[in-house]
Amino acid sequence: MSGAVLPIPLLVLAPVFAVLAALEWRRLPLCARLSVAVATLFVIVGVEHPGLTAADSAESVAGLPTAVLLAVARGLGAALLLISVLGRLRSRPAR
Repeated sequence: MSGAVLPIPLLVLAPVFAVLAALEWRRLPLCARLSVAVATLFVIVGVEHPGLTAADSAESVAGLPTAVLLAVARGLGAALLLISVLGRLRSRPAR
C-alpha cells in the first residue's frame, strides 16, 4: 500500500465524485463531466474487483489498460477535488 493514499474502496469513492459532479455542473461543466467519468470508472472497476482500494489499484488490477485508466482517474480525481475546493474558496466573499 502506498503511504500517500488512504485505503478507501473504489465503490466508496464513486459517489463522492458523483456528488462533486452535481455540485459543479453549472459552475464548471468540464470538471463536472470529468468527475462523472471518474465516478463511472470507479464503479466499473469496483464492481469487477470488490474491495479494491485506490492505493491497491495500480498493483492489483490484471491487465495493463485498466491499470493505466485507474492511474489516470486517480490523478484526475485528485486534481478535480483541488479545483473544486479552491474554486469555492476563491468565490467566497472576504471577511
